[in-house]
Amino acid sequence: MIQDMENNKIPKGSIDLVGFGRLGLRTGINLIQIHRGGPAKITVIDGQKISESDIIFLLKGAKAGTYKSDFLKEISTHKKEFREVVSITEDINEDNLDLITGDVVVIEIAGGNTIPTAANIIKKAH
Repeated sequence: MIQDMENNKIPKGSIDLVGFGRLGLRTGINLIQIHRGGPAKITVIDGQKISESDIIFLLKGAKAGTYKSDFLKEISTHKKEFREVVSITEDINEDNLDLITGDVVVIEIAGGNTIPTAANIIKKAH
């Protein structure tokens, strides 16, 4: 019975990670580490590039000057059929909210007044 329950834990659904800085990276790593269940698709939306001060990215093997959102796709070892990682190298704004398509949306944006953008994301996702 327990074995049957374990065998039924397959990836399903999709998660959008909006903003992929130091916190977003940690969330993304946790999601790709799930070995049973979890999301079938993770979409990372962030237009920022890795800088020399992004220590956590550099410690994990990222290269300065590359897109943050590309890094999760780079380190994921899953086959696309099991868990797809999609990178969108744009910052979310009022003009591209249609990029948000996930069943679950995780907002981890930072820098400046992010409340209006977060509110627009919530309205779109709702």
